[in-house]
Amino acid sequence: MQSTQSTQSVQDRQSKNIKHVKHGKRTNGEGSIYKDAASGLWVASMLVQGKRLVKRSKRQDTVRKWLVEMRAKAEQGLIIPTDRAMTVAELLDKWLLAIAPSLRPRTVQSYECIMRIHLKPGLGKYKLAGLRPDHVQAFYSAKLAQGCSRRVVQLCHAVLHHALKSALKWGLVARNVTEATTPPRPSQQYKVQVWDAADARRFLAALRDTHDRFESIYTLALAVGLRRGELLGLHREDVDLERGKPQVRRQLQQIAGQGLVEGEPKTERGRRQITLPPPALNALKAWRIRQKEERLRARRTKDGDEWHESPYVFTNTVGGPQDPRKVSGRFPAVIAHAGLPKIRFHDLRHTCASLLLQSGVHPKVVQEILGHSNISMTMDIYSHVLPSMHDGATSTMGQLLTGT
Repeated sequence: MQSTQSTQSVQDRQSKNIKHVKHGKRTNGEGSIYKDAASGLWVASMLVQGKRLVKRSKRQDTVRKWLVEMRAKAEQGLIIPTDRAMTVAELLDKWLLAIAPSLRPRTVQSYECIMRIHLKPGLGKYKLAGLRPDHVQAFYSAKLAQGCSRRVVQLCHAVLHHALKSALKWGLVARNVTEATTPPRPSQQYKVQVWDAADARRFLAALRDTHDRFESIYTLALAVGLRRGELLGLHREDVDLERGKPQVRRQLQQIAGQGLVEGEPKTERGRRQITLPPPALNALKAWRIRQKEERLRARRTKDGDEWHESPYVFTNTVGGPQDPRKVSGRFPAVIAHAGLPKIRFHDLRHTCASLLLQSGVHPKVVQEILGHSNISMTMDIYSHVLPSMHDGATSTMGQLLTGT
């Protein structure tokens, strides 16, 4: 009740300050009402932060009521005039340009893709000042009806939400309309597919038997859980074969329109030192020998030296950075040859973590090996391992209490 009385008092004061003028210069926040001779309409106008807000009507009391309400809102800071010509598409471009320097290249590419394929065609035409929650909600429903996954619609919501959050901070909108919408609920998290220890040993044996060129890459992915980009981003100076402790400092990724781009690790924790177990260290030493042989062959061609020196540990056959797509593309044929259950290349990382957790390695250690930002992420991803860990804990407690 007190709030209503306060608002009413503000409106009363504003009503007393309204001026009836024919035309003329008005100061910031000052309202005026006049009748337009050309149209015969009553016009109310006011300035807020240098922007002229106007209301037209056949009835004088309608524009008077509007002006009283607008003056009250302006006094309470509830009106933020925007460039009424700016569209949602223009805001998205402005926002991405502003935040791109602080993002990883792959993230920028992902945002640009969501904007180009989904947000701009669906919402880009709307004037920013006229975008309403129901416009956004209808967009979500339409995308789902078109067959888009809930994950894609969630990404659309996230990108639009952050863009409008920046627009609010910049004074371009009075509110973030996405906060009044309901995006689809998260779909069930992808269930990771992993091998057991016997499958992992069969895989390594098959790699050794076939002398696959990517043997060392696949072995390190399985043995220490390195991501594909982290493996291909390793520089020779990052790897000490004597100590067997590589430093993960960067990653190499394929970015559409840009080619191979070297960037920062996925997270701050991604910058880490890892210790290679014997199979991984041996595979890396074997790769160094094979790489020297490839260098010699490239320098003995009839067309002259074709070797292109680069700082990377894992290179293509002529010394340049290795294309990530070829590493993943070769993987299905390798596991088919070994007769193993189908998994993705990235599932080698999941297999590494699962085997470590099942063997009793502390989750905090696994988190540090994988470079996760926090331990809850590790446990959320590998929740499928928890039941066996609980069984082991129960067995251990039973032994402690019974002395057996």
